[in-house]
Amino acid sequence: MDITFHIPSALSASFAKLINAPDGDIKFLIGVKETVRYGHSLVLKTRYKYFETMLTSDFKEKSEGIIRKPNIEVEVFDLILRFIYTSHVKLPSSQVIDVVNAAAELAMTDLLAICEPVIIPCLTHNNVFSFLMMSALHNLDKLRAACQSYICSHVGDLAVGQEILTLDSTQLQKLLAMDKFRVSELNVWTLAIRWAWHQHLDSVGEPLPLKTPASPGRLLVKTFDDEDAKDSVDSEPGEKKSSIMIPPGLAGTFDGENEQDYVMEMSTAAHQRLRSTVAPLLSSIRFHTMEIDQFHRFVEYTCLVPSDLCLKVYRCNTLAIKAPEHLTTPRIYPSTLLATNEWWNVLKLIPTPKGVPPVLKKLYHASRNGFSAAQFHANCDNRGATLTVAKTSTGHIIGGFSTTPWSIVGGDVLLGVALVYYIAFKKSSFIRDSGPTFGAGPDLKITSNGKRSEVHCESYTDLKLSKVLGSSFFDVVDYEVFQILF
Repeated sequence: MDITFHIPSALSASFAKLINAPDGDIKFLIGVKETVRYGHSLVLKTRYKYFETMLTSDFKEKSEGIIRKPNIEVEVFDLILRFIYTSHVKLPSSQVIDVVNAAAELAMTDLLAICEPVIIPCLTHNNVFSFLMMSALHNLDKLRAACQSYICSHVGDLAVGQEILTLDSTQLQKLLAMDKFRVSELNVWTLAIRWAWHQHLDSVGEPLPLKTPASPGRLLVKTFDDEDAKDSVDSEPGEKKSSIMIPPGLAGTFDGENEQDYVMEMSTAAHQRLRSTVAPLLSSIRFHTMEIDQFHRFVEYTCLVPSDLCLKVYRCNTLAIKAPEHLTTPRIYPSTLLATNEWWNVLKLIPTPKGVPPVLKKLYHASRNGFSAAQFHANCDNRGATLTVAKTSTGHIIGGFSTTPWSIVGGDVLLGVALVYYIAFKKSSFIRDSGPTFGAGPDLKITSNGKRSEVHCESYTDLKLSKVLGSSFFDVVDYEVFQILF
């Protein structure tokens, strides 16, 4: 009968004696000061593929016996070296990120796996995208899921930043395909364009001057021949020209058939490169959920989307042809009455599990579905919690959030005026011949046609909303009601 003895602590203790031993045949030069540490090639090659490749191929490290790591701090490398020899590590909380980055550079997957649960609580806006890339590279599934969840929970801020542009196409495509990536589809599309442009930043030299013009303006791309670009871009004799060129002063101007069009001018080669770069992301963009006016104005005229895809979107909208479910399921219904940052400020007021932005389904849009109390109730009664957003003739934004369905009295409500004032009402009210009505007084009442709507705020008399609106009576020019699915 075989007898097996396993004494890992004794083995680790013996190997610990070899750490930084002067008889090591490999010299490490660590940090900017090139502090010397020693290692043994046999141990290094046996433990990690990274060192095996470096020390058995025609790299200069093999011939010189010297490995330089100027970007790793000495204290961090000492922890790394101890783990290589003993498989033991004690991670000071202040050095977790540095150790993880060093382990990733050295492809120490086992150490990364140990660090994985420690990294997750350390995720921030500044590091989440680099950790997402690291998790994909080293198959750290828990970290990848945590990074994706963090990004989706803070998508309102992160989707408009610069760090997201550093992702590779695979990771960005996966993010954009997620239902939890809850931004408007127009913002997903503009993010895809920004990302594609960023991939050629070394060639173009500056960020994309991208804006979405107000209605009826369109987002246009105008191309010119590369020969014309040569005349438009100054260069030194013998200078290598990029295939992507933006003439100074031409990119990003309001022009076109009307002054509200926003025109991006670029060379034909630049446009072809941009088109091919954005192509892998198109399958994750739910163009079918965009309002057809938005698709027409902001997508079609860029000529970055294949014509057959444009045709499918138009056919699905005009002929009621059914598209694949994943392309027609909206990730969010943004209010057409609010700017994106204002929309996110409103969503943050709605309490949801773990603070994740709610999933919304548009039930009613007065200017589109018919401005009447009957149509409002037909679309919105008995649909659970709802959010109402309305615009007055003076440009103020008012609205309410109710946890109880219309036609049932009671529930908590949030009211916002001009996106500055927010209050909690004690109940929502049901009035058959009126639109959304909140609180006692009523605190807020939208009439059937929007004319002479009311705000009295008897629940919160100190708010003096009538002074903000200019009167207790006002006209509503449009409003929307969203079902909150949480």
